[in-house]
Amino acid sequence: MMTLRHSSLEDHRQNREFEFDDEDFLRIQNLAKNHAGIHLSSAKRELVYARLARRLRQLGLKQFARYCDLLEADRSGDEIEAFSNAITTNLTSFFRESHHFAHLKVRWLPAWQAEASASSQIRIWSAGCSTGEEAYSIAMTVLSELSLTDVTRLRILATDVDTQVLERAANGIYPVDKSEAFAPGLLERFWLRGRGGQTGYMRAGSELRNAIEFRRHNLVSQPPPDQGFDIIFCRNVMIYFDPPTQIQVYQKFASALKPGGLLMVGHSEGLVNRLEQFAHYAQSTYRRQS
Repeated sequence: MMTLRHSSLEDHRQNREFEFDDEDFLRIQNLAKNHAGIHLSSAKRELVYARLARRLRQLGLKQFARYCDLLEADRSGDEIEAFSNAITTNLTSFFRESHHFAHLKVRWLPAWQAEASASSQIRIWSAGCSTGEEAYSIAMTVLSELSLTDVTRLRILATDVDTQVLERAANGIYPVDKSEAFAPGLLERFWLRGRGGQTGYMRAGSELRNAIEFRRHNLVSQPPPDQGFDIIFCRNVMIYFDPPTQIQVYQKFASALKPGGLLMVGHSEGLVNRLEQFAHYAQSTYRRQS
C-alpha cells in the first residue's frame, strides 16, 4: 500500500502543469517566512502548488523557478502582496469560539462600564481579521450591551495581510444564512437585508461600519499599528508561525496593550514559554502584566 501511494504521488507530480521541484519549494518557504512570517511545512507542499499555480497561469509563466525569480526581484511589492494573498488561509465565521464573546459581554464590559468616565473609549484590535466576521461580532457584542451616546467611543481596528479579504470585510456583505450564529435581535438591529438581486444577503449597517476601521498590516514585518488597546483578538493566526516568530509577535502585542489589557487567542494556541508580560486570565485569554 505504501508503494502504491508513493507511485500515485509521483505520477501526480510528473503530470503537473508547472515544474515544481524541491528547490522551488524551498525558495517559496523562504519567501513566505521573510515576507509574511508564515511557516510552510512540507505537508503544505501540494496546497502551495495548487494556490500558486493559479497565479502562474495569470502571469503566463511555465515554471515556479521563474515565479520565484519574479518575487525575489519585486521592488514595488505588488507581486509579494499577491503571493501573500494566495498562500494565506482565511477560515472564519461570526461568533467563532463563542466563549470569548461571552467573556466580553458578561465579565469585561460590566467592569469597564463601572470604571469608565464619560469620555472613556473602548479600543480593540482584531489582528488577522480575515473576511471581517470577527470584527463585526466584536462590534455587535459591545454595542448591544452598552448605551454609547457617542458611538466614536468604540474603536475597532481590524487588520490582515491579505488585501483581498480586507476588501470583502470592508464591504460588509455576507449571505444572510451566516446570521444563524447571531443572538435574537442582532440581525434586525445591525444589518440591512438585501432586496431584488441582493436577496439572500445582508449588509452591515452604519452603526457597525462606523465602529470598525479595516487596514492592511503585517504582524511580522511591521510594528503594532497603534498603542493603548484594551483588548487584542488574535485567534488561529499563530499556528502559521514558527515559535521564534510567535514570540516576536506576542511581544508586539504586549507593547500595544494597556497594562491589564487582554489578549484573546485561539483554543489550540497558548503563549509560547508563558511570556513574562502575560498571565493566564480565562479560557484562551491572557492579561498583560502591569
